[in-house]
Amino acid sequence: MNTRRLPGYDYGQPAGYFVTINAWKRAEIFSSIFNQEIVLSELGRIIQDCWINLPRHFETIELGEFSIMPNHLHGIIIINYSISDRFLPLASICSPSNDSKILVGAKHASHLPRSTGTARGSLSAIIQSFKSSSTRLIHQITGYREKIWQRSFYDHIIRNEKELNNFCEYISLNPYNWDRDLLNDFSKRD
Repeated sequence: MNTRRLPGYDYGQPAGYFVTINAWKRAEIFSSIFNQEIVLSELGRIIQDCWINLPRHFETIELGEFSIMPNHLHGIIIINYSISDRFLPLASICSPSNDSKILVGAKHASHLPRSTGTARGSLSAIIQSFKSSSTRLIHQITGYREKIWQRSFYDHIIRNEKELNNFCEYISLNPYNWDRDLLNDFSKRD
């Protein structure tokens, strides 16, 4: 089985994850960038609503910084079974004043038996649910019948507060860098 996830890592454990989900064939259907500001399309507004409502369906997660770019979404998801001093509260997730807090470190689950299918509550289950529900709503509400999402998604396990702050900054600056973004430059694609 070909997987883009880190082999042996338990993607259901409490941790922070930076994710990127691309539009089908990187079509620019989610938003436009005008004067370095994101202007959501109708599809983008539906996607934003689905993203914001993820914690209502997965009570063990919190959302951090996110942006819906013309052809992709960047976001931070924190799987968090209980708030304690080992986890960063959402309200302070991108604040530099959290020097004493540490995000849960990555742990491998290579000792666990391999299961088939997507583990309930895992990062993959969360993203699958998001992609499925947003696609269904887009088709129902807009009548748009094309595919919405690329297969799979990119993730990075956030291992410490410095990485978290770097990803928060990257996401917030993404609209400013759109003109230089390789995903936006069709001439540099194969």
